[in-house]
This record gives sequence, C-alpha cells and structure tokens, in this order.
Amino acid sequence: MINILFLTRRLNTGGAQKILIAIANDCAKQENFKVSLVSIEKTDISFDIHEKTDIYCLKSQSDSNNFALHKVIFALRTHIKENDIDVICAFMPYQVKIAVLACIGTNCSVVGSERDNPYRLSKRHLAINNFFYSR
Repeated sequence: MINILFLTRRLNTGGAQKILIAIANDCAKQENFKVSLVSIEKTDISFDIHEKTDIYCLKSQSDSNNFALHKVIFALRTHIKENDIDVICAFMPYQVKIAVLACIGTNCSVVGSERDNPYRLSKRHLAINNFFYSR
C-alpha cells in the first residue's frame, strides 16, 4: 500500500487546491492507496473530501500569525515520520519547497508542480528552483 500525503496551504479556496483534492479523492477510492490531506493553515473546508481520506492541519488556531517556516517544516517532518508517508504531492511553489525540506533524510519522495513561465523568472529564482527540484 502506498501512503500518499497531499499538501496544501488551506482547504477553502483555490484552483490548485480543487485539483489537488480531486486527485486525492481519486486515490482514496483505490485500494492500494492510503491518503492523507494536510493543510498548513486551519480553515473551513469548502470541498468534498472522500471519507477514506485523513485530514490534518499543521497550524492550529491557537498558533500566532507568525507561524514560522521552520515550525511548518518540523511539523510536516514529524507527520511524515509518525505516519510512514511514502510520497508527498504538492502543487504550489511554497508547499513543494516545504515538502522537499521536510523530506530530507527520509525515504519519502516529493511530487511537485509549479505553474510558471521559467523564462520570466529571475536568475536567483531559477537557482532556488534548481536546488529544490533536483532533490
């Protein structure tokens, strides 16, 4: 069984979130997938999520607005280890980079997608992407 985690910033809006949840729902219908959906921010859920999907939030409402990046990465890394996650799927640049950092030193793979035109990116941004996406 493949234990797959879908990572998103929030569960209440967005086209990328809608597609991510649609893919998660399709995976949850399959017998060979254990699916979890992890949101970085605590929000209301505006999408239909398959009943076999586990839902987690890294940031509780009691956390300050300054939920530091290192806390997000540490919380995700803890979740990966405690739940023996095999693959993380993320569709936005911020989430892909968090997933890559959280997976360092684990057996977890990251499948990420970033919608952008690479010819419009600065050299700095391209260097950062090359670092993260070569992992």
